[in-house]
Amino acid sequence: MQRWSKHTIFRVCALAVCLMGLAREVYAQKLTWLGAPMGDFSDSEAYAISDDGRYIVGSSSQAVARWDSTGRRELLGTLGGVGGGAFACSSNGEVLVGAANNASGVPRAFRWQNGVMQELGGLPPTLVSSYAEDVSADGSVVVGYAYLDNLQQAVRWANGTATLLGTLGGSLSVARIVSADGRVIIGHSQNPNRQQRMFRWENGVMQEISGIPEFIHYYPSGANSDCSVIVGQMVRRDDAFRAFRWRSGSYQVLGMLAGYSSAAALGVTSNGSIAVGEMMNSQGSFAAVLWDAQGRAYNLNTLYANLLQENDYLYVATDITPDGRYIVGFGYNSALNRTDGFLLDTVPEPTTLLILSAGLAGIAAARRRRLQ
Repeated sequence: MQRWSKHTIFRVCALAVCLMGLAREVYAQKLTWLGAPMGDFSDSEAYAISDDGRYIVGSSSQAVARWDSTGRRELLGTLGGVGGGAFACSSNGEVLVGAANNASGVPRAFRWQNGVMQELGGLPPTLVSSYAEDVSADGSVVVGYAYLDNLQQAVRWANGTATLLGTLGGSLSVARIVSADGRVIIGHSQNPNRQQRMFRWENGVMQEISGIPEFIHYYPSGANSDCSVIVGQMVRRDDAFRAFRWRSGSYQVLGMLAGYSSAAALGVTSNGSIAVGEMMNSQGSFAAVLWDAQGRAYNLNTLYANLLQENDYLYVATDITPDGRYIVGFGYNSALNRTDGFLLDTVPEPTTLLILSAGLAGIAAARRRRLQ
């Protein structure tokens, strides 16, 4: 039987070590403070990220902003006034939706593409203000809400037409999420008992998503592409605020960190295993949070403490890419003494390289034992 020489074993071990070193170098976790297009003295907040992590959208100095992975920062125009933000983007980050003030200082829902920001209209003359909350993967369907006679009404915009979605029997409704294909809408609506209940709208029909007895109000905030997993916040009868994950008709009340009194989940991965959001303690201080598949909560400031400078702090995690690699939100950037949007590259351990490295090292060890 052929035996490996000591030189061959040395080469294999060296290759294994090099591969592990390469893994650490290439896949190093990283926190990037996004900065503000208007200068170092402007606050910024990141609200959403494209599926591939290339584009991040949000607001800077109360203006609509977009950042990309190359470090480019840009303001994207106005509707004639000052103030606004992008709350969501298409899967490739080329279409943005949100709300911006018009010349009268009133918020209006917008859709931005190819350098042009357009107000989303088609609403009744009783319109007071409007907000776009989410957009389909291809950018063709937008959902949100409008204040009509000072009452919130869920809206779907598509093909130049605005459609009011109705309510669950009460006077208010809000559309928060649209599926990737634009067919399914998730939101919350007041029922006849003045409780906010989660709904699913499809093919012109709004249906309540049943809750659990101890909770009376439900506010969905994020979902995966087909809306089979939904995350958000629900309110217990004793006014306790808890984060939830809903999957296939079943609710999971997500865990709490010690010392915190309320929580909200804002984004979720494609398979639903990881959710991100925020928690608040009794003093009103926030912390960006991640929940695993079992619902265990982790403070991102602790989990990624090695990436933070002294006095840096992550307040809120607003979104996560479908694969779970990138997380965005905003926090305190101590170097600039301001609120700043962040991009967190979590880069899970490169399993393939680690397995290959371990395998090669194992082979080398086995051959070494046989030679001894």
